[in-house]
Amino acid sequence: MGILSLYEGILDSIHKRIFGVTMGPKTIEFLKQLHWSMIGGVVAAIISFTVSVWAGRVLGTDQYGQYSFAVATAQLIALFITWSFEIAIVRALAFTREDVSSQNYIISSAILFLIITIVLANLVSYLLPFPFLKGIVMAFATVLAIKQLFDGMMRGLGLFGYQAVGKVIEECMVLGVFAFMAYAGLHSYTYYMLATLLGGFCLILWYSLRIRFDASFKQISHSAFQVLWTYGSRAIIWLVLSTVLGFAAKFIIKYELGNQFLGQFAAYNMVSITVMTFLGGLIANVFFPVAVQEGDSEEMWKRMRKGTIVGALPLLIAGIFITNTAVALYGDAYYLSFWFGAGMAVIAVIQFFTGMYWWAIASDGVSGVRYMAFHSAVGGLIFVAALATLLHRYMLWGIIMSYGLWSLYACAVIYRWRVVLKR
Repeated sequence: MGILSLYEGILDSIHKRIFGVTMGPKTIEFLKQLHWSMIGGVVAAIISFTVSVWAGRVLGTDQYGQYSFAVATAQLIALFITWSFEIAIVRALAFTREDVSSQNYIISSAILFLIITIVLANLVSYLLPFPFLKGIVMAFATVLAIKQLFDGMMRGLGLFGYQAVGKVIEECMVLGVFAFMAYAGLHSYTYYMLATLLGGFCLILWYSLRIRFDASFKQISHSAFQVLWTYGSRAIIWLVLSTVLGFAAKFIIKYELGNQFLGQFAAYNMVSITVMTFLGGLIANVFFPVAVQEGDSEEMWKRMRKGTIVGALPLLIAGIFITNTAVALYGDAYYLSFWFGAGMAVIAVIQFFTGMYWWAIASDGVSGVRYMAFHSAVGGLIFVAALATLLHRYMLWGIIMSYGLWSLYACAVIYRWRVVLKR
């Protein structure tokens, strides 16, 4: 108890120094929930990074590039299975935290919708004349979609401890399966995808043990579906464009420079932007439902601004060091340039902070998510157009410049939202 009190005292001292006031009960509760998310997420991230580096060394740049492209394709397909209900359900469940009956209707309606879209998506992929979309890619997309929706339910219900344990179980399964496959000499990107797929399947089973108490097809509600659809149909534009951004980068690099360079880029992307996105996701995991319950406020934005000013430089220095060191672990075939690694780290830190502001805007209801969706669409188009134009001529710096243009636009959009709110 003494150690816990000392720890809370240190946190309160830091909070008072940065924000000028002591922590209130809501801030303390937020930090308790965030600790669960961070602990489970960090342990899972360490295991995931270990497997990723191991896979990169075993598969080689060409196979690792193919894996990266296949996963990006599966992520894009998963969007049209969930239709961004994984975000809508967080908001809906957080908004009805004290109404158990309404939550059950929301969960049951979302699961029914998911079952229908999974059947339709698999049917369409079977009919399309693209063999690449079938088999392991479609299976991966299906498991990913279910996992994302269930993950949203955990966040909306505030079950962060349960979620944290599940993430660790998932990554331990991936590690075990990939270790067996590597030992058996199964050195293909499809086997790495299979290991990841099985880990996701274990997480779904773990979530199902909890969700089964809240789901029943006797509790299907049109109004619950309407709530999810109203918010989700706007949010999907944001998710589609952010996913297309990653997919387009890999597609253009694959088309212009080949799988080997794509594998090298994927390593840099993994240890910079993906890591920071993952860290931001852990924070937003708790921040978004809390912001929904509290509502948008001037105080929240002031604290975010101070947190950004204080945290930007340390995060940037750490990011540059970690990016270049981590890529070296993949092997000499992956390492390109210290300055490219530094540039990717800068972009990752910018995306981390802008991502937090995006979540704050999204918490402001349909108007916020509509604003964010439109401008993410414009930002995504700027990125894709810039990358297609600059990559062939400038290669590494073409990638950095394209991300930079997207980041500048995102910052301008966030600033404009604050100006409008102040009026």
